Amino acid sequence: MKLTVILSGICLSMLLLTGCGGDGLTPISGTVTLDGQPIQNGRIAFTPKGGSEGTMAGATIKDGKYEARVSLGKMGVAVRAQKMVPIKNPDAHQKDVGITEQPESIIPAKYNDKSELTADIVEGKSEYSFNLTTK
Repeated sequence: MKLTVILSGICLSMLLLTGCGGDGLTPISGTVTLDGQPIQNGRIAFTPKGGSEGTMAGATIKDGKYEARVSLGKMGVAVRAQKMVPIKNPDAHQKDVGITEQPESIIPAKYNDKSELTADIVEGKSEYSFNLTTK
């Protein structure tokens, strides 16, 4: 009898500590394309928006795909990806150490610094894809 009570107490405590949602984040995944082509390497960030509670979250984009754990609610979305381009006028230090390229964003500002993207993260939906354009 005592063992049953103790085990029941332990199980109840574990349920209360973990809660139904654990950390309050939900797993999502999706694809991110630019002009119909998968973004090879980049980052995607989710930020609570419009009074939504929650935490910021982010993930790596690899071959156009990402997986993240995010809060439920309305989220602002920002996407970043870069390519290396030649330096037009390298300074003396860059010349001395042989730096010939620098990173340049391939994503328009309307999808990152001035992002217009949003996602309504709801329970039961796990796929959120973003088709970006340079136009």
